[in-house]
Amino acid sequence: MSSGTMRPTDLLLASVLTGTAFLAAAGALALAGEFAGWGTAGWMALHLALLGGVSQLVIGVSQFFVTAFLATTPPPPKVLHWLICRAE
Repeated sequence: MSSGTMRPTDLLLASVLTGTAFLAAAGALALAGEFAGWGTAGWMALHLALLGGVSQLVIGVSQFFVTAFLATTPPPPKVLHWLICRAE
């Protein structure tokens, strides 16, 4: 998909799908840890859900509402990639 055809809802959908995947992974980790007897699986699942899932949902949805309320276009994917790589 080229950046000229990208809509603000595309970023929202990507963020929601990524956040949901993190939450599903956290649930799977909690279940696997319960059955396997891993003592720290609950804490790992909690961190995966909060740091991965919830933060991804909040960041993605807030960016969607900012662009919707300001009636601007979303930033280009190159800018998003640069921001993410710079944070690491």
